[in-house]
Amino acid sequence: MQHRKQHKKWRDICAKVRGKKWLLLSVIFLIFVGLFAVLNTQLQLAVSQAVIYVDDSFTLQIERMSSDIAERVEVSALQLFGTSSITQLRTMNTYNSHQSATGQMDLENFVGSSDFIDSVVVYNENIGMFFTSSGRFSHSFDGRYGFHDRSALQILSNPENYSHLSPIARLVDGELYYSFLFFDRANIQDGALLLNISARQYASMLLESVRTANGVILTKQGQSLAYYDARLALQVLRVWPELEPRIQTSSPARSLTLPGDDRMWFYHSLEEFGVYFIYAPRLGDVAPGIVYMRNIFHMCLAALAVLFLLAAFLLTFKRYSLHGRFQGDFSYSEESPDNAVAQIHRKPVRNREIEPAEKIKSLRAGSPQVSPKFPILLIQVDYPFGSLCQEMIGTYPDAAVVDDIFGAIIAIESCTEKKLEEIRAYLTEKTSSLLYFSNLCYGAEQLQSSFAALEELRRLRFLYEGRQVMQEEMLRECNEVSALNTKNVSAMVGFLRGGQLEQAMSEWHGIFETIRTDRYAGVCFAVQYIEKKIDALTLELNLDESMLSDHILGGRLDIRSIHSYMEELFLGITSSVSRKKHAQSEVLANRVDEYMRKHYAEETLSTQQIADHFEINQVYLSRQFRKLMGMSVSDAIHQVRIEKAQQMLRGTNKSVESVASSSGYPNSKYFFVIFKKLTGVTPSQFRKSAVRPQ
Repeated sequence: MQHRKQHKKWRDICAKVRGKKWLLLSVIFLIFVGLFAVLNTQLQLAVSQAVIYVDDSFTLQIERMSSDIAERVEVSALQLFGTSSITQLRTMNTYNSHQSATGQMDLENFVGSSDFIDSVVVYNENIGMFFTSSGRFSHSFDGRYGFHDRSALQILSNPENYSHLSPIARLVDGELYYSFLFFDRANIQDGALLLNISARQYASMLLESVRTANGVILTKQGQSLAYYDARLALQVLRVWPELEPRIQTSSPARSLTLPGDDRMWFYHSLEEFGVYFIYAPRLGDVAPGIVYMRNIFHMCLAALAVLFLLAAFLLTFKRYSLHGRFQGDFSYSEESPDNAVAQIHRKPVRNREIEPAEKIKSLRAGSPQVSPKFPILLIQVDYPFGSLCQEMIGTYPDAAVVDDIFGAIIAIESCTEKKLEEIRAYLTEKTSSLLYFSNLCYGAEQLQSSFAALEELRRLRFLYEGRQVMQEEMLRECNEVSALNTKNVSAMVGFLRGGQLEQAMSEWHGIFETIRTDRYAGVCFAVQYIEKKIDALTLELNLDESMLSDHILGGRLDIRSIHSYMEELFLGITSSVSRKKHAQSEVLANRVDEYMRKHYAEETLSTQQIADHFEINQVYLSRQFRKLMGMSVSDAIHQVRIEKAQQMLRGTNKSVESVASSSGYPNSKYFFVIFKKLTGVTPSQFRKSAVRPQ
């Protein structure tokens, strides 16, 4: 008896709990949602602090690197201005061909050994002449008879009107340059010189100095100057119309966010140069711990929501039986069981008849079984068209409608121009499907031609994105012969071979705009020709087989998807080309380093000698070596020589002069200067502090 009472009591408690299941479930869910809301607030606060820290660090780094580059420019200008041959160029009172040739040779050597200066122009006020290092203008020019660079003439002729060593943005031969004017403020009549650096080179220097793969430098007009990641550069160009107005109304340096984007957009405006430095890291790169916690938080919240829905479903499922839910779906009558069976097994049947199908089939073949009533209008409606065909028959009893493999074909006899316009308005109001209209046909041959025209229009529908109604007259604007220019394809392939993504995409857009007025066969021919050229390039460069193009038009029914596919394909090719070039540059840098360590003791060892040995251009060698090693070839030679000198000072009793000579420095004073610059101490001090072998 006691056992029965306890059991009954327990059942009563369970009954009360079951009656309040929904309330308990809701309370538990609200408690967890509250906890997650608090955690989410803390995570957002941590993200905000991370963004502020990155913003401050980014701004300080840009300002420091800009200052370092300005210092390099000043040092180069001082060194060049004080060179004796250059001093003679800018101060001689009468023209001397020997002095001019010597000075210009030194100008060319200086620019050739520099890894960032593109050209230098020297002005001699006494004789009114200009001297330039540019390979295209390797002679002096008389100011009285004109100078090719008019803006340089204006700056050098009136240096007092311009700031000393401040960047001057100039367009030279269509390319943006930054020019730095240097002159002796105390003796302005002693001439001046102008150092020119291309905007792209300056941007590359700044990008390399900051050492980030998430950076893009672009002009205020939205033209990219330097970047590491081509995907990021393309993304910046896409969002630039949205970023630019927000940047212009903000402070010179701050961060921005874009809706639906997982990057943090930091920017710094370099007003002197008219460029923006865009830094767009992902939050996971800046604060991986915070992102990890946020992902776990979102996963837990999603799991909680799933559990809540599952519990709700189970409670509902127990309350309502499946039998009751589906009861009455099928009804039948005891008096007529055959009707009940027919009702259960009845299936929708298309409202089409044999006669219209046979009629349109005979019209397509050009041999109608019954004499048709011309003129006839043909219309093709793409799937899905729903009940449109049935409504069409009800509205226009003389319309013959039949299902086709791609939609529905409608033929209307005795159609006039007025009736055609009425039908067009009716169909565009009733459906959003694509509609293809033929011209009014007055004979069997014209009917066959119009059927073929509708099929051609359907194939070309991807070229008319956003257009619902297409008419046969549109084919008159198409080229009968493909307008493809193979020279443009060759130029596009050349840009891909050089890893130039933007130029290749621009060339592709130009080609596509040319061939989009072709007939479908012409478009297919042009696309297949381009595919073959891209595949040949992929095999030529020995790239990954995934870079091989598939059928460009296959399954892509709009222009945006075609351009998106080509952009992805080109991006893969140019990225692979860039990686191969980088690998080749690494091999070159290693060979140069090996050669320097073998010939460091030779006094004639120089950038030019190394370039001649490897049979490459000196400027190309300097830039590739600096890009990979972070220093110029000349600095690397000094570093190797000083390392060898340290070994001799530490391990031998040779005099400092002998060590200098053995290290490739015939001038011991110059050796003393370089040694102290690189080590911070003199050779004698280094020897005293070094531990000699016993």
